[in-house]
Amino acid sequence: DGEECQHGGTVTGTTGNCGCTCTSGVNKAYEGSNCQTPSKCTAAADGKECQNGGTVTGVTGSCGCACADGYEGSNCQEASACTGGANGKPCQHAGTVTGVTGSCGCACPKGPIS
Repeated sequence: DGEECQHGGTVTGTTGNCGCTCTSGVNKAYEGSNCQTPSKCTAAADGKECQNGGTVTGVTGSCGCACADGYEGSNCQEASACTGGANGKPCQHAGTVTGVTGSCGCACPKGPIS
């Protein structure tokens, strides 16, 4: 169509029948007749998989992970600090929430409760 291939695409074909072969690879892919459209991401920004139930988001140039509840980090690799005790229930009798996702609990105060 007379336009140059973009984003590292290479020209293919012969006069009157030209096209583009677009770049490919993890988070480096483009598509379209001139390689002008970013492709859907297949991994996080660093090229690694999302962990702990996280899902890949974005298109080439803006890839990331949407983390499942209880996880954070660029690849959802870190367990979040607990916001409740065991089974997500609040700590009682002045107990303090402890742990990270998967190992939440309560630290009870020492001594008698008044």
